[in-house]
Amino acid sequence: MFDVLSRGFKSATLMLQGKAELTEEALQPALREVRTSLLQADVDLDVTKAFLQSVKEKSLGEIVTLKVAGQSVKLGPQDWFVQACYDELVERRGPVAVS
Repeated sequence: MFDVLSRGFKSATLMLQGKAELTEEALQPALREVRTSLLQADVDLDVTKAFLQSVKEKSLGEIVTLKVAGQSVKLGPQDWFVQACYDELVERRGPVAVS
């Protein structure tokens, strides 16, 4: 299952390589790849749709600059897409009890 997901997310990020901005047109193939890998990993269709919609909303038009160790770092579309997916996965997972 994790192998399928890893390949799908990696393939999705490769589809964004060389893009200057996360437009609807640029995102569609990447989102399609993620959708396929989630469904192949037996993730519920409604969960998959909600996940992809949220990632799409967070990603459209984004070129982000973050502060890292006091310096501004510009994230490209690939990096932002990966971050949006990661943030959404963490959010959907919910709180984790630390023992």
